[in-house]
Amino acid sequence: LLDNLLDWARMQTGKVKPAPEVIEMQNLLSDVHHLSASSLNQKNIVLSQQVEPGCQVYGDRQMIFTLFRNLVSNAIKFTPPGGHVSIASATDPVKSMTVIEVKDDGIGIPGEFVQNVFNPSHNKHRRGTGGEPSTGLGLMLVKEYIDQNNGQIMVESRVNEGTVFRVTLPGAPSKR
Repeated sequence: LLDNLLDWARMQTGKVKPAPEVIEMQNLLSDVHHLSASSLNQKNIVLSQQVEPGCQVYGDRQMIFTLFRNLVSNAIKFTPPGGHVSIASATDPVKSMTVIEVKDDGIGIPGEFVQNVFNPSHNKHRRGTGGEPSTGLGLMLVKEYIDQNNGQIMVESRVNEGTVFRVTLPGAPSKR
């Protein structure tokens, strides 16, 4: 929560500008996995990664890390003990885009809330499966950072079945 508040405060100053670089997603997502280990262990949740070798995106490393940290954190928060969270990637070399999905088999998001999932005022009253509070700030930052890195995000969810966040980001520029 503190990291999200600090990121939000920096964003509000207008001084946060992306510093794009080529990012190896296997390494970055392994770091997210490592950072999430305690929460995963507490709820006995398995996080699987199926990230293509050499999967790269072009964006601001800190923003990309933060957005995936927040997506994985939310997946853990809203997945019951013994559940599963997965991260998978696919690269479209023709469009020079990379798609990364964060999927869980958690409680899902009711249909009427899906369209407003990135608006903090619509999410602040939700609680995780372990009673964890939610401010909605994390998903707001996810959307902001995706926009600042020329990406897109889509959400699919079914109550009591789970949620998929599908993030599309620019791939690494081709070397000529």
